[in-house]
Amino acid sequence: MRHDATEYQAHGGVVEHFLRSGEMESIEAASLRVRLHDAAATIASGEPRCDVPDAAILEYRAWVAESRCEVDTATSLYLAALERLDSCPQRDRFLEAHCLGRLAVLAVERLDAATWAVVSRRLLQFNRSDGGFPDACFSLAISACAYACDVDGDLDRAALEARAAEDLAVSAAARVVALCARAMVARHAGEPVSHRDHLRAALGLFDACAPAEFCAEQSLVPLDVALEATCGGFHDEARAALLRYREPQRELGARPGDDTAGAYAIFVKSQIFRARGEEKRANAGFEAAFAAFRSLKHTRRSIVAALQITRRRGDSGYYDGYVSLAVERLAPQSWIRRQAADRPMRGILNGLTATQRELIELVCSGHTNGEIAARRARSEHTVRNQIARLFEVLGTRSRAELTAVAIRHRLDHG
Repeated sequence: MRHDATEYQAHGGVVEHFLRSGEMESIEAASLRVRLHDAAATIASGEPRCDVPDAAILEYRAWVAESRCEVDTATSLYLAALERLDSCPQRDRFLEAHCLGRLAVLAVERLDAATWAVVSRRLLQFNRSDGGFPDACFSLAISACAYACDVDGDLDRAALEARAAEDLAVSAAARVVALCARAMVARHAGEPVSHRDHLRAALGLFDACAPAEFCAEQSLVPLDVALEATCGGFHDEARAALLRYREPQRELGARPGDDTAGAYAIFVKSQIFRARGEEKRANAGFEAAFAAFRSLKHTRRSIVAALQITRRRGDSGYYDGYVSLAVERLAPQSWIRRQAADRPMRGILNGLTATQRELIELVCSGHTNGEIAARRARSEHTVRNQIARLFEVLGTRSRAELTAVAIRHRLDHG
């Protein structure tokens, strides 16, 4: 079988067709198409190169590598595709948006500062308001929000990106995702009113969406809603959202995101188990999610799952060690890194007795030692000693410091 320059260009054109149409092939078919392209390219090596088809093939290779969890290879190929596009006489904005979108996801999940620097630099020159590829631009805004919030700890920037995502959303399902992102940022910023407002808006819009809207690229929307609702204390709504989640169909073979969806679903279910007080099921789920995220080389989500495991377990040495090393790649102000630094305090808090927790609530409510003594039928001397012991346990020196610690760790109310 003879491969010439015409066939070489034809394979590049087919690749571009698949990228532009959103169609996906199985990994086996994709690998075969790449091998055919290589054979044709070798024979046609004396012909003038076709830069856009070459870039499309590089992205195609990256897609195959990413589907196989070969994330280092995938990252290198996406970057190479962008470099090839830079040499084209005419820029292909669609292909550039696809490469940037996948690189952004990989950079966020791998905590890859070098790759994110490339993405960030290109985003400054990229018109995300261009109506030609809204889905890719929306995805870029969501990734930028996640990187700013989780990795850099820049909540102001994260809030801007979440608002941009809402502006770029072209469907109700996409707007739900953006509203969940805005709620998430408000939660980490300690803005309960804003968090509640965005979450309620997301829940209202989510309820109005038809099931058909949660397919393909938006299949994870019910999980996003369930997770944020659980974090906001909307437990019934979280369970209802989870019931609307459907596993992505895999008839056409694995693709980037399929395995991530399964791991994410396990993580969200575990959060709901914990909210219901089912600690055994929650811990088993978090361990399974951690293993799945690690196999995918998604460091960000692995850390978050490990932190959930260390919250209630005393024998979490392995997970503690993993977190201690992994969080070094996060900015000091990142909420994930701050939560990791709070692990020793969480161990102390988990060891508090019912009496000590009641005393904390009473102190936070502004009760004096005499009032607490009368309420608990104890002597004022006993109450003073008990509170002094709390100061010692929590490393505080005054009622004000104890109250601040209690509010930070949500011990100020029952």
